[in-house]
Amino acid sequence: MNKGFAGTVGAMALALVGCSDLSDMIFGEVRTTRLNVTPPPVTTELDCRTECKIGAETENCLYLNASVSRPDYKTRIAAFRALFNAHAQDASIPHAEVLALFDSPDDPCRRGEVLLGQDGAFTNLSTDSTHCYLSYKAPLVGELMLDVPPKITGAIIDTEAGGFDIRFDKPEEAVEMIFAKQALNNDIGGKIVAVNVLANRVLLRTQTMCLASAI
Repeated sequence: MNKGFAGTVGAMALALVGCSDLSDMIFGEVRTTRLNVTPPPVTTELDCRTECKIGAETENCLYLNASVSRPDYKTRIAAFRALFNAHAQDASIPHAEVLALFDSPDDPCRRGEVLLGQDGAFTNLSTDSTHCYLSYKAPLVGELMLDVPPKITGAIIDTEAGGFDIRFDKPEEAVEMIFAKQALNNDIGGKIVAVNVLANRVLLRTQTMCLASAI
């Protein structure tokens, strides 16, 4: 888990535009098996910026000392942010540009272009209108799956110091993290509510927990 967490957070950013390449590079084998586990309970609203202090854990924040497997992780995240900014007035981002950004020849989730709206709002649709299940083997946590719905909506917002936030306000139109281990799924699994990419760490909030890691 330590090795892949920052990449998992990056993958949340990438999943909204249909690119699973970064997850694939970090976790390895990709399958399409759906895990049969009970959804975790939904918690109250959490502010991960407050919950997750640098290097410290709280009852609502699991802090992981991650080591990113790709040395160009920060560069690619910056390029991902720049791609959104470059197309802010264009109304859409061609999917081919996203794939090229991450050197991905194909997208197993068959996503289309990203449609942009006011105040950073975005919509992304699958070209075959089905859920895409990406399953991985991850260190320590075992099998992990990303459930990518056919329609993803949210907003990406620039922040100070070159960071950005991704917010998913509709649970039915957000990526879900599902762990094969039921206890682990109850503790940290669920729909992705928000991703915060900061200068020195990344934060991910699911329906159950805040996850944080240095980058």
